[in-house]
Amino acid sequence: MTMEVAPGVFRFQVPVPFKLGHVNLYLVDTGNGFILVDTGVATAEAARCVHETFKQVGIDYSEIAGIVVTHFHADHAGQAARVQQLSRAPIYMGKPDADYVHEFFRDGPPPDLDECLASHGVPARLATAFREVLPALGRLMIPFAADVAPATGDRLGGGRTLIGVLTPGHTPGHLCVLLQEEGILFAGDHILPHITPHIGLYSSADPNPLGNYLSSLEAVLRIAPRRILPAHGPPLEDPERRVRELLEHHRQRLDRMVAATHPPGSTAWEVSRVVFGGDLDLVERWLAFFESLAHLEHLVLEGTLRRVRDNSRTIYLSH
Repeated sequence: MTMEVAPGVFRFQVPVPFKLGHVNLYLVDTGNGFILVDTGVATAEAARCVHETFKQVGIDYSEIAGIVVTHFHADHAGQAARVQQLSRAPIYMGKPDADYVHEFFRDGPPPDLDECLASHGVPARLATAFREVLPALGRLMIPFAADVAPATGDRLGGGRTLIGVLTPGHTPGHLCVLLQEEGILFAGDHILPHITPHIGLYSSADPNPLGNYLSSLEAVLRIAPRRILPAHGPPLEDPERRVRELLEHHRQRLDRMVAATHPPGSTAWEVSRVVFGGDLDLVERWLAFFESLAHLEHLVLEGTLRRVRDNSRTIYLSH
C-alpha cells in the first residue's frame, strides 16, 4: 500500500524474506524529479512491488532523479542496480558502505571470518552454519557501484533541499537524508520505532561501531528533526524521545555485558548466550554474537574491560 506521509513524500512497503516482513521505501517529489530512498531486496516480488507503486504514484522510471541507498544490507540495496538500469539515475551511498559492496562482490565474505568465530568461542558446528549467512544475504542483491558518496551536509539532487547525513554505526557508512525545510529525516535503520538497530562488529576497518552509533545518535539530537521516517515501522513524531531511549538502552546493555564477563573472563560467544539467551534461530544467534562483540570491544576501548588471549581464545574480563 502506498501512503503520502508528507506533502510529496510517498511511503510504500516492499516484502523481504526476513522476520520483519517488509521494508519501507520512500519516493520524494523534489520538484525536479523524484528521489527514491532505498530499493528493497532483489526478488521478483519486490521488483513487482516497486513497479506497481510507480504506476500508482503516476511516474515513470525516467522521472527518478536519484537513488539513495541508506546502507549496504540487502533489504535496502538489493535492487539498486535494477532501478538504476531502468532510470539512469545516480546512486548515492556512504563511501565506507560503497567500498564494502565493491569488496564483497569482488572477494566474497571477509577472509578472517573463520579466525574471528573460532577465537571468540563460537562452537565449530555453528561456525560452519555462520559461514553461509553472508553468501545467502548476498544472493538477495544485484551487484552495483555507487556513483556519489555524500558527506554530511552535501545536497542530493535539485529542487527541494535534501541533505546527506552520515550516521555510522549500524553499518560503517550508513546514510540518512534530511528534507531540510520540513525537518523530516529519512533514517534508514539508524533509528527505528519498535526495535533497536543491530550494531555488530564485523571489520577491523570499523573497530568501534557502537561508539560510532552512539555519536551518530547524538548528532541526530543536534539536528533536531521534527519527524523521522524509518525503514521499518511507522513514522516517529517525537524523535528526541526515541533517540534518548536508544541511548539509554545501550547504556543498560553495556552494564549487562560487564556483568556477564565472570572471572576468570568470558568469550564473546559466552557473553552473547548470557545476555541474549539461547532460544534463537541461526540468524538471531549470528546477530547476538556480533552485537555482543561490538559492545565488548567498546568497553575495552573505553577502559572498562580488558581483552586477553588465553591460548587460542579471546577473553574479556574486568580490570
